[in-house]
Amino acid sequence: VILAKKQYPEANYDFLASYVFSRHLAPQEQRDYLHLMELARIKKAGNPIYEPIFHQLLNLFVLNGSRLETLSRLDRRIRGLVEGQDSLALISGSSGIGKTSLVMSLQERIGQLGATLIGARCSEQADMPFEVWHNTALAATSMGGIDLDELPAPIGGGRDMTSVQHLVQALSTWLDKWTASGPLVVLLDDLHWADMDSLNVLNDLTNRDNKSPVLFIGTYRSEERNLGHPFYDYWPKLQRNRLFDHLHLQPLTEDDILRLVNSYHGPSSLPLASYLFNRAEGHPLFTMTLLNNLIEEGLLVRSSDGYWLPPAASIPVPTILR
Repeated sequence: VILAKKQYPEANYDFLASYVFSRHLAPQEQRDYLHLMELARIKKAGNPIYEPIFHQLLNLFVLNGSRLETLSRLDRRIRGLVEGQDSLALISGSSGIGKTSLVMSLQERIGQLGATLIGARCSEQADMPFEVWHNTALAATSMGGIDLDELPAPIGGGRDMTSVQHLVQALSTWLDKWTASGPLVVLLDDLHWADMDSLNVLNDLTNRDNKSPVLFIGTYRSEERNLGHPFYDYWPKLQRNRLFDHLHLQPLTEDDILRLVNSYHGPSSLPLASYLFNRAEGHPLFTMTLLNNLIEEGLLVRSSDGYWLPPAASIPVPTILR
């Protein structure tokens, strides 16, 4: 791949993503991967069109560290769709720990397997019942996968639903229609804010007979368990009588941080990785905020052998992070 890029520097860069997403890199391939990341950073600097693919490559490279097993488990569920399996996966972790990005890092993989990914988000300020399914229908509409008039109100433009089962049947019919041409992955973000009506529908859709090849992936914050959201009481029910996975994301390790800085900003020293790890405690969002602040303020210097070093003096926490 590297030789091809040297020979054909103007070739479509997307093939690099296909190369990376088509496999989990073995340790002996890591050096080649860093060359790919270096090419990605160069391309991104010259043309912003390459920025999204660079961040996908970066994210997957970091995930291939301590989160490889979690990534592999989710990948197995996606591959199961090709065999006609339906399933439910719930991903937990603190806010900003990387729950959604874990799923999005497999977006290319989902497409390679002939499946489609649609995503919807729950809102803390939700003021309507069945909110997550209304948002799912809107996302599907934007992709041409459904006419809102095919679904009853309040989630669609059809007649008012007569019962929850009426809505479940309408959604089941839509899923059967969509998956006739290929499997479907439905990402339901921030399920900890879901209303009870939405959770009842999720339970019924993932526990029905004659299921379509659909993988439902829900993310939720583990730290909000004591805030009275209905999801946490409902969680045990979602585990029963269906193919189910629970993936809990731990903070990044110091080695993950080293991988992140190496691919994002160039060769990094162990002291810089330790500095970021100790200050952000392995939290991805906090780590990137601190790293970007150090870069923007010009506080990182290189060692004599070209490795980035931590700042010489103690630096206040950036205002946005504080």
